[in-house]
Order: sequence, then structure tokens, then C-alpha cells
Amino acid sequence: MHSAVEPHVFLKLVADTTVSPATLTATWTNREGRRIFEVRRTAAEMGHPTHC
Repeated sequence: MHSAVEPHVFLKLVADTTVSPATLTATWTNREGRRIFEVRRTAAEMGHPTHC
């Protein structure tokens, strides 16, 4: 869990299905462009089966 008192923070989500396992990256950035947090998870870590 991350926490910061920071106004004007934006979230960018990137899903990459070109890699195996697929990944989801969440990046929180302030309005000056400074990265506050970044979290990367695989599909398996989020409970999605690795085979379809």
C-alpha cells in the first residue's frame, strides 16, 4: 500500500499483453511529471489464469 499527500496526481495504466505473462503497470505522476509510485503486476498475481 502506498500513501502520499500530493495534490494533482494522475494515474496511468498500461496493460502489456505482448509479454508472457501479461503485465499491468500503474504509475502515479504529479503535474510536474515526477513519478510518485509505480506498481507492476502480472496477470497471475492478479488471479487471472496463465492459460486460456
